[in-house]
Amino acid sequence: MNPILTYSITTNPFPLQASAASGNPNIAQLTIVATNNSESDVTLQGMMVQMPIGQLSTQLTNDSADIGPVAPTNWQKPQVQTPAGYVQYTYLPQPGYGTVKAGESLNFVFNNIQVNSQTGRVEIDVTEGSNNCTPGDCPVQQLYITKFPNSWGQVSFWVDSPVIPLGGNITLHWSGPAGATYSIQYYDPRTGIVNIPSQGQPPLGNQGQYPAQGDPPLTPQQTTIFTLNVTETISGQSYAAQTQLTVTVEISPPLINSFAAVPSNMDMNNPQKAQLTWNTSNVSLIKIDGVGSFTGPQAANGSTTVAPVRTTRYFATAYGNQGYSGPPATANAWVNFVGTADSGFLNVWGSAGNIWNLSLGQGRNVFAMNLQVNGDGTPGKEQDFNVYLNLQQGVQVANLGGARGGAGYDAVLNGSYGTGVPMSQVWSGYCYNLSDDIFGENPVNVGATWGVKFSDGLLALLWLDNVYPSGDYYGTHLWAFTFKWIFYNQQTLVAGRKKKP
Repeated sequence: MNPILTYSITTNPFPLQASAASGNPNIAQLTIVATNNSESDVTLQGMMVQMPIGQLSTQLTNDSADIGPVAPTNWQKPQVQTPAGYVQYTYLPQPGYGTVKAGESLNFVFNNIQVNSQTGRVEIDVTEGSNNCTPGDCPVQQLYITKFPNSWGQVSFWVDSPVIPLGGNITLHWSGPAGATYSIQYYDPRTGIVNIPSQGQPPLGNQGQYPAQGDPPLTPQQTTIFTLNVTETISGQSYAAQTQLTVTVEISPPLINSFAAVPSNMDMNNPQKAQLTWNTSNVSLIKIDGVGSFTGPQAANGSTTVAPVRTTRYFATAYGNQGYSGPPATANAWVNFVGTADSGFLNVWGSAGNIWNLSLGQGRNVFAMNLQVNGDGTPGKEQDFNVYLNLQQGVQVANLGGARGGAGYDAVLNGSYGTGVPMSQVWSGYCYNLSDDIFGENPVNVGATWGVKFSDGLLALLWLDNVYPSGDYYGTHLWAFTFKWIFYNQQTLVAGRKKKP
C-alpha cells in the first residue's frame, strides 16, 4: 500500500552538518511536511515518525531526550517510544480534525536535535495511518537527510515572492559553499519535470538566480515545490542533500460579474424570446441549468437565446480555473411574465360595498375594493370618500413595501404572511355636497407591493401600479386602478446543482 500524502523533509541549518568530535554539538531543526496533492479529502487515523538514534553515520543523534516535537495544528502532543536504536513519535488528531483537505498540509516539527559526529545518510520513516489501516500494514514513506562534514558551510535557497497570483512571475535565488554542485528541479504541468540546468548545459554556480536577468520569466501555473540539490565529493566520499521551498499560486475565485435576461419582464399574454447575457472573471466553465454549458471565451463573455413559457429563474454556476479548489460562483437571472388587471373607470359615487374584485386570472381573487363614505350625507357638510382593499378568503399577503414589483422572488418566499392588509387604502377624496364633484382626490400607496400566498401554495408578487382619473368632465369622480403581478410556482424554479462538473 502506497502513501496517499506527498512528503518532504527540510533541515535548519541546511545542509545538516555532523557535530565536531569534541565540544558543543550542532543543533538542528527538522520539518516534515505531508501534503494532500489529490483532488479529494484524506482522513487519517494517526501518523508516526521514526528516527534512528545512536552514534553511527546512519543515525541522527546520540540522545533523543532533548528533542522537542511540535504537533500539527489541531493534533495532539505525540506519544514517544524508544525501541532499541530508534525514537518513535505517534501523533493522533484531535476529535473531528483527522481530515486533510485537498491542497492542505500537515507540518511535523522537531526542535533541538543534537546531531551526532558521524557524517552520512540517515533514513527517517513516516508511517501514514490512512484508509483505516492496521498497525504493521500501514503505508510507510522513507525520507533521507545527509550529514555533511562539520563546518562544511550553509546553503541558502529563497524566492522573492513566495505567494503570487495566477500569472505572476518569480525569481529563485541560492548561495552556498564553492566547490559543490548545485541544481534545481520542479514540476510544470505543461512540460513535466524541469531540471536546471538542462542536459548539456554548464552547471550552476554556488551563487545565482533563476531565471537569470534577460531570460524569459518563470510563471508557475499552480502551487509548486522547488528542490535545490547540493552535492560534493569530499575525501573520496560523496555527499548529497536537498532543500525545498514552496511557491503558493493563489488562484483567484470565480466571479460572475453580471448575469441578466433581456427583456427581464414581458407581458404574460405576449411572450417573447429573451437573451441571457453574462460576464465573468477567473472562470473556466459556466453552466446554466436547463440551457447548457459554455467554455473558453464564451465562459468569460457570452450570451444565448431562451424561449420561456412562464416566469423562469435561470440558475448559473461558474467554475474556477484549473487548480482552484474553492466553491463555484452562482447567480440567478429572471424572466418574469407580468400580468395586468385594470379596473376601468369606476364611479366612486357608487353605493358602498364591493365595487371591483381584483382577480389574477384562473379564478384567483385577491382583493375586493370597497368604497367607504364618512359623513351623514347632509348637503353642505363635508363627506369623505375612501377606497380600501379587503382580502379575499383563503388568501394571505405579506407587506413588501413600496417597491412597485421590485421586491423579487426571495422577498416573496420569505415574507411574513397573514390575513391583514397593510397599505390597504388606495384612494381618498372629499366633497361638500353629494351633488358636487369630489375635491382633494389623492391616490395613496401607489407602488405598494405584496407577496401573495394562495391556499394551494402558489406564490405571486403583486403591486399597485397606477391610479388615474378620467380625462373628461367627470374625471374628478371616475378613477381607474391598475395592478400587476408575477406568478411563482415549482415550474418557475430550475434547481441549482453545485457539484463540480
